Amino acid sequence: MAFNTFLKMRESNLAANSVTYGCLLDACVKSGSLEMAEKVFDCMVGDGVALNTVIYTTMIKGYSKAFNLAEAIAIYRQMKEDPDQRVFPNNVTYNSLLDCCVRCFDMGTASKIFDEMQAGGCVKSSKSGKKEHE
Repeated sequence: MAFNTFLKMRESNLAANSVTYGCLLDACVKSGSLEMAEKVFDCMVGDGVALNTVIYTTMIKGYSKAFNLAEAIAIYRQMKEDPDQRVFPNNVTYNSLLDCCVRCFDMGTASKIFDEMQAGGCVKSSKSGKKEHE
């Protein structure tokens, strides 16, 4: 349903913004339609819509649900290395990556991601006990 609305928007030359894409991407991931999520992501990139932490993290969550650690790591690296975007992983990003590592029984990669999380400034808050990005 959501994807059909998106297609109608495109047919009517209505531009989708990052919020529209984010909602559609999230719906695809939550419904287990990773292939569709990848198409939406590719459309977003092709349309030149700015990628943000939520978009990248949603894709990582999708790959985690599909037990695809290689693609989750690839999207994470793309997020960190894209010179045109100033996008940084947050606690949800790191937790999604760690979840994927655990699902895929790769504790070595989980340890590396945890080290990157700490090096990236994600620390435990002394006030709330929750992790936050400094």
